[in-house]
Amino acid sequence: MNDLKSVLNYIGEFQWSIGEEKFSVQGILVYKDKEVCLRCSLEVSDLQKMSDVFGSFRVWGNVMGTAVTLLNCRVGDTVANFEAGALEIIPEKIIVGKSYPQKHLVKKISMLSIPLTYFFAQSPLEPIFDDEKQNILKMRPHSETKVTDKYGELRIYQTYRYQGSCDKISYDCMVNVEYLFQTPVDVQTAISRLASVRNLFAYFANHYIPLEKIECWEETDADKQLPLSTDFSLYFNWAEDVEIRRPYFLLTEREIGDDFQKIWRKWLDFYEDARPVSELFYEIICDRSQNTNKFLNLSQALEVYSLRYREQEAKKVAKQYAQPNENGDIPSNTKIYLSHRLEDIIKPISSLLGLDKDQVHQVAYNLAEMRNYFTHYNVKKNRPTYSQLYRGSIVLEFTLLVTIYMYLGIPAEKLTQCAHIGIFASLPSDITEVKTYRSSLT
Repeated sequence: MNDLKSVLNYIGEFQWSIGEEKFSVQGILVYKDKEVCLRCSLEVSDLQKMSDVFGSFRVWGNVMGTAVTLLNCRVGDTVANFEAGALEIIPEKIIVGKSYPQKHLVKKISMLSIPLTYFFAQSPLEPIFDDEKQNILKMRPHSETKVTDKYGELRIYQTYRYQGSCDKISYDCMVNVEYLFQTPVDVQTAISRLASVRNLFAYFANHYIPLEKIECWEETDADKQLPLSTDFSLYFNWAEDVEIRRPYFLLTEREIGDDFQKIWRKWLDFYEDARPVSELFYEIICDRSQNTNKFLNLSQALEVYSLRYREQEAKKVAKQYAQPNENGDIPSNTKIYLSHRLEDIIKPISSLLGLDKDQVHQVAYNLAEMRNYFTHYNVKKNRPTYSQLYRGSIVLEFTLLVTIYMYLGIPAEKLTQCAHIGIFASLPSDITEVKTYRSSLT
């Protein structure tokens, strides 16, 4: 793997173009405020041209014999050093191992992930103790999942990384995710497709999983026959800094079994068809959405799911509570409220939540009214307590996850253990707290 550290703090040669204007400079890639930037100097006249740039651009070059490309660059603050001609260029992504003046295509992308090891039933390394009590590590036959889709072939397998020195030897268990595309794609598309894999496992884990240790392989006329040999490493300049407090998974390979092919294709359709649900969920697992915002985002995610996939079912629930007209008929244009949508979604998983029919209606109504305090406020509405919002969020989070699991084809009997893991172990008391909410002050 081409290491980013190998190109930092050394003088390199860099080039870029802005329209018809071409720039060629010597500069240094350095860390500044937890991000990599290119520091260089320009003539004041050229610096003026760069200070007027509003769009993004790419920079390519060579540092100590290593090719680099800086993607989606922007100009840093040039005002303070304007007269000195100093310029800082800040990239969004950094390629180490290739120098690309123009847009380029890749045939395969991969990532190595430590958090994904918890998805598998056992470690790829097995400790063995011999008669002399010496420790030996043996590589187990590793678990591997291989599926195909409309874009290509996805391969997920266990591996490990060895690091050794005079005073220490260590092994890190990891999971390799490889996506081989039928047709070469641009780097951003490749990243998006790799992210779709990561996001499915984030649902299985109910926590953030970083995109890291990414490598890409390009296809040229000379190497269309695999194995692909031309590779580079890709780094994000603004990686999410999210602590993984609960490394376990709600669903592992034990529950998924041999159904991953079916689940993956179903997930791909869902991910591309109902993107707002995953975007709202991503805000939550990145800890950017907490307390009230978390509750609102979860409510919105479930509402989007209902709108996209269960509109007719929600309408049937709404008609159960609708007032008949003067002819005794239920109006065909009965309005569907969030409470109806939540009731429809919660019914199929009521046994997992420990709810009977009457309790489903009460819990759905109370959760909807708690949301409505913030979205349909008036002075007669009662504000939910912190405890009610916190516990209501747990109920909504469990509901969202299990609903998605079942949509992907995972049967309810394989989901019972989810109600006893981590924050969901308190579901009975969380539901009891939700039932205490009263929406009106009168």
